Amino acid sequence: MINKGRAMLEEVDKVQNVRREKMQTGELHPVEVIEMIIFDARVQAAEAKIAENGMAVGNRQHLFKEVNLGDLEKYIEAFNTRKGTALTLPGVLFEGFGNVADLTSFLLMVKRNDFKKQNAEAVLDTFENITT
Repeated sequence: MINKGRAMLEEVDKVQNVRREKMQTGELHPVEVIEMIIFDARVQAAEAKIAENGMAVGNRQHLFKEVNLGDLEKYIEAFNTRKGTALTLPGVLFEGFGNVADLTSFLLMVKRNDFKKQNAEAVLDTFENITT
């Protein structure tokens, strides 16, 4: 079980690193930025659950300690300028989540800024229907 968890975290790290590099160059599609945020929230939730069971997690870096929708909107505007697209923040959020219930849960957590404080089970349940 522990080895499987470590292998999954290593895969997440690989995907996140590729996305991070693309994001830094402005080449990452804004929907993939949403996926990065979700991945990061899921990893933080898993780490919280592991820590609750008294096991060491290690010192992992998290790109999104908080979600700033203003920054995301600026990224979308810059992406639009570079790529000649007409994406909007509401459109990207809806495309990233696919349903109103998950989007609403996400926005409530953003508003409260409590990804890390949120109960690990609740965070995992919130995002269980989102495939990456």
